[in-house]
Amino acid sequence: PEEDEDALLTDSVLANMNTNFLSQIAESHPEVPPVDLEEEGTTKDETGVVDEQTPMLNQSTVLTSTLSPRNQTKSHMWSVTRPDVNTRFYKILLWWAELRKQTMILAVALDVPFVKEKLWAFFQNEVSTYIVPALAISACFYYSLNNPIFPIGSAHASISWWILFVIRHYITLQMANMTEYLVVDVLAMRSRICTYLIGPLATLYTINAKGWPFILPMWGVLNLILIQDNHGGSNVALSHWLYFTGIEMFTPENPSGG
Repeated sequence: PEEDEDALLTDSVLANMNTNFLSQIAESHPEVPPVDLEEEGTTKDETGVVDEQTPMLNQSTVLTSTLSPRNQTKSHMWSVTRPDVNTRFYKILLWWAELRKQTMILAVALDVPFVKEKLWAFFQNEVSTYIVPALAISACFYYSLNNPIFPIGSAHASISWWILFVIRHYITLQMANMTEYLVVDVLAMRSRICTYLIGPLATLYTINAKGWPFILPMWGVLNLILIQDNHGGSNVALSHWLYFTGIEMFTPENPSGG
């Protein structure tokens, strides 16, 4: 009997709570009066329900263009008109678009911050550590020690010239490193220019040659172009790079053995 009384009390408490909850909902959500469809100029839906107890939303407004008719016609012509594919003007547009595309690809592939960092490191480390001290030693031999001759093979050049000769080879080595970055890293690996110019197979060989297999042949080519004199010393620019400065050590006054 006690269990039955507890069950009845529990049911009555739950009923009172549900009643209070429903009354609170009714107070917070007042009923919306039904809409007269005939007065509003609307029609019934498929189910015929007209009393939805929900407010009707206002009809959305259609945004219209603020352009004048002349400007609308002009923009329409620009958006639709396209040059004939068989004309020269269309080919020029295609060439210009491809040029802009490849230029943007090269700008990204070149990695300008990395290039600036490497150039600064070259001037900060290589130039100050090797080139400037070697130039000082060469000037010491030329101006203070009577520039003695040091024959090597058939070349009877001065010691100061041999030091300058080594400096020039070191500079061409650094140029070969720079050429490797431009050709392999930028043109072959980060763009399609090498593929267009020399084909995919040669591009693959170029990528595989990254490192000394590429640097050594390029170093030899640069030495052949910038240093090797095959005309018996008649080309002053190849034996003395800085002859135009007028500094005596960099002119033919310094024996090159040619």
